[in-house]
Amino acid sequence: MKGIGILVNILSVMVGGGFGIMFRGKLKVQYQQLIYRVLGLAIMAVGAYEFIQAYFVVAGGEVELTGSILVIIALVVGVFLGYAFNLHGGLLAIGKSLSKKDLAEKEKEKARLDRLSRAVDVSLEKGMTPPKVPMLDRLPTYEMSAPQSDNLYADGFVLALVLLCANSMLFNGVVADALSGETKILLIKSLIDFVICFFLSLICGSGPLYAVIPMGVIDAVLYLLFMLLPDRMAEFFAPNMTAQLSVIGAVILVFLGVQMAFDKKQPKAANFFPAFAVPVMYYGIVMLVTKMIAKE
Repeated sequence: MKGIGILVNILSVMVGGGFGIMFRGKLKVQYQQLIYRVLGLAIMAVGAYEFIQAYFVVAGGEVELTGSILVIIALVVGVFLGYAFNLHGGLLAIGKSLSKKDLAEKEKEKARLDRLSRAVDVSLEKGMTPPKVPMLDRLPTYEMSAPQSDNLYADGFVLALVLLCANSMLFNGVVADALSGETKILLIKSLIDFVICFFLSLICGSGPLYAVIPMGVIDAVLYLLFMLLPDRMAEFFAPNMTAQLSVIGAVILVFLGVQMAFDKKQPKAANFFPAFAVPVMYYGIVMLVTKMIAKE
């Protein structure tokens, strides 16, 4: 059934994030930091694999590069535009605007810890045996500092947005689902997204859940375009351009993995998003000029 892969992908993010929120605060801060860095290393590995797979193509027994010059230009132009318009900062601002719920959760958590502390103090003052409080209940949920900004909730939103959207499996999976109903790619992506959103929500709270909105919009737009205009879209998104978009996504994932694994604030991976527009514009202009010349 066409479209089922997209629904599964969206549900995987929501369910994974939901489970992460349920278990949030059950790990010590050092374990949260360890998970965060290991997740970064895993993302680096995935990005490197996708880069090699898309960038190096075997043709006629020889290894060829996939549009290396255009990819380099796209990355340079894209990151320049991203930094010029402060795209990463804008996304963080959106994440912070969504963090009202997170602030309410912090106040609720503080009140809970205060109640536990008062109960122990009152018992000691009266010479009574302090109430037995499970160690997990004494752990504060929000101890881990925000690695990218001053707001852990916003960090989770931006990280999840990049991980969910700068992924070649998103484009390839939606196209396969729209044209033939093939859901294998999206199901694999759904499993990966489930794990990623579980751990991000475990550390960052419910911020990553909001990243499902832009991912769902991208899924829906691509799906409708390939459903309504399959021939034109297939002609426009030729294999060469698809490979170049995959390379750009892989590079973004590697940068993000470096940020997370080595606690680096630079480069800001979200600022690379405009790079995706460069190959699209380039091939669009080439196709338009080619058709104009053919008419003459």
